[in-house]
Amino acid sequence: MHCGGGQKMRDPRTLNLAIEFTQKKRDLLARQWQELRQEADFAKEQLNLLANYATETQSRWEMRSRYATPQMVMQQNYKFLEKLEAAIAMQQDVAADKDLKCANKRQLWTQAEQRVQVLQRYQKLCLEKHQAKVLKLEQKQTDEFALQWSRIKKSKVPS
Repeated sequence: MHCGGGQKMRDPRTLNLAIEFTQKKRDLLARQWQELRQEADFAKEQLNLLANYATETQSRWEMRSRYATPQMVMQQNYKFLEKLEAAIAMQQDVAADKDLKCANKRQLWTQAEQRVQVLQRYQKLCLEKHQAKVLKLEQKQTDEFALQWSRIKKSKVPS
């Protein structure tokens, strides 16, 4: 079977295997992408929880600071808030990293999906060309048969 560009496909099963392999790879990438999206969502949720906790804690301490609060307690509070801000910054980095990994995996999935589509279009083209070749061969055989039949009839007709 010949396909576009004069290339010869010796066995359509080879193309079927290539499509199947590429589809499996694409499906694996889709599952990995889904897992990364879930991890990214979880990281964002954690970030939101930390940020809300920091806001609530800051509000509580601002209310307490209006009253006479010992200096030592206030210093501990500021140290705690600094550590909380550092945790938030680290979680922002984690969330950004997860988002980046998710975007990269999505790009890989998109490329794999495009490869599957290209192979499927190529397979369709090969099948169409093969069918056209078969039809042409059948038409040639029909024409030859009709020509032979016509000659046989002419030879049997008495002059």
